[in-house]
Amino acid sequence: MKLYTVFVKSLYKPLNTFSLLLNSKESIKFGWIFTIGFAILYTITAVILTIKDFIPIAEPSIPIPLQEYYFWQCFFAIPIGIIGVALNYCITIGFLRLFSIKLGSQKLWGPISIASVLPFVFTTWIPETFIVAVFYDANEWTYLTFDMIRIAIGSLWAVILTILAVKSVEDVKWLQSILIGIISSGAMGTLMGIFYR
Repeated sequence: MKLYTVFVKSLYKPLNTFSLLLNSKESIKFGWIFTIGFAILYTITAVILTIKDFIPIAEPSIPIPLQEYYFWQCFFAIPIGIIGVALNYCITIGFLRLFSIKLGSQKLWGPISIASVLPFVFTTWIPETFIVAVFYDANEWTYLTFDMIRIAIGSLWAVILTILAVKSVEDVKWLQSILIGIISSGAMGTLMGIFYR
């Protein structure tokens, strides 16, 4: 499988793509490429926002002054991104074991990683980098409602993809995959919501 193929087919044939990846020796590799790649891209965006003196339009959840937030996000974007995806993955694996579904634990890393980050390439990274950071000066972007809508769309998309990633495992019922997908991606989204701005 090629990276480009996995990326594109995850957009319009996610269940089929996740099933193929689940049985591929490249699942771990693609999972890390997506996870680290997205975290690096998001860090680059934080660097641009820092250089342009942007401040978050939503109050941060952690006690960092607004004027310094994107500077510090340059340092924690990568580890938090990795921890967020790993949280989604670990909770999923835990539930599968709870349901007595046996799976080589590393096989699911690729599908869960893609499900975790792919939606946010389109709903957060592209808008924040190629619209906000490039075309706006510091503090000109004040469209919080639009930001909340696009983040909500990305979050719902990630939940759906996580459900499909879990469903790609043989013997997992739809109800189980829905339950796991909502809880595991919800935990990831909560972590991201605390740290990312």
